[in-house]
Amino acid sequence: LWDMTWEIVRTEGASNDWYHGEGGNNIALSLVVEALKLQPCLPGFVDGRDAIIQADEQLYGGKHLYAIWKAFSRRGLGAGAQEKSPFTVLDGIANFDMPENFKTKIELLQARDSIHQVNVTWRTIAEYDNDHFVLDRKSSTGGYVEIARLTGFLFDVKGRDLRVPDTDVQTGQHYRYRLSSVDSKGLSTVLDYTDVYVIPVEDLVAYPNPVNNGQVNIRISTSIQSPVEINLYGVDGRRYLHQEFADPSLLYTAYPLEIGAISSGTYFIQMIYADEVVSQKIQVIQ
Repeated sequence: LWDMTWEIVRTEGASNDWYHGEGGNNIALSLVVEALKLQPCLPGFVDGRDAIIQADEQLYGGKHLYAIWKAFSRRGLGAGAQEKSPFTVLDGIANFDMPENFKTKIELLQARDSIHQVNVTWRTIAEYDNDHFVLDRKSSTGGYVEIARLTGFLFDVKGRDLRVPDTDVQTGQHYRYRLSSVDSKGLSTVLDYTDVYVIPVEDLVAYPNPVNNGQVNIRISTSIQSPVEINLYGVDGRRYLHQEFADPSLLYTAYPLEIGAISSGTYFIQMIYADEVVSQKIQVIQ
């Protein structure tokens, strides 16, 4: 209970007012008093822990569950602990594991090709005892190499967006990225993987090819500095799309072209700039 009190004080602060204060010490005392009313007759250690958890859910909407579980699991009353008979302290089974829902979680791990570098991004859902993130990269010819280490949060449920630019890449290569969370004890847990292909760009590139979702990405070389005109033609010479870009830098990274529900077949993306005309053939599959 002493550990639990300080875990809650760590996030809620402390108060010198024992009667009307709202600090972590006041909260811990309220939880213990309420748990005494909720626990069964002849309670054991696990019964007492569960009663405190129930008290927090009733009084504070479960706001302090992480602090409670952290304190109890550190003392052997983790998620898998068993108390058995309440008449002896010798037959219990200790467990130091936190519940699965108190694991660091992320979403939307993505790696995107962007002008001779790859931008790796992700969003956290929650961080629990996350000392730091580790991002590793693996090429098609080698093993994983650490490329970044970002400071984590010991407790955060608001979520945040993180980004790592990786400039040590080569065009025409496939890379896999691995994101891990390392806790305060040094234990590493892999959170997710993502892959990317760094597309070589000469003048114009269109991908994916074939196209099957009504959208194709285009990129142009950064050497093109003049306004650009993009057209989409069918083999019959009919123009299905026309867009003009006064600022060619909009096309230096992947730019999505909505080509709509056109029929399956062969088409040509045409780029006109200065006195040059460049075409890229694509296949559409509906």
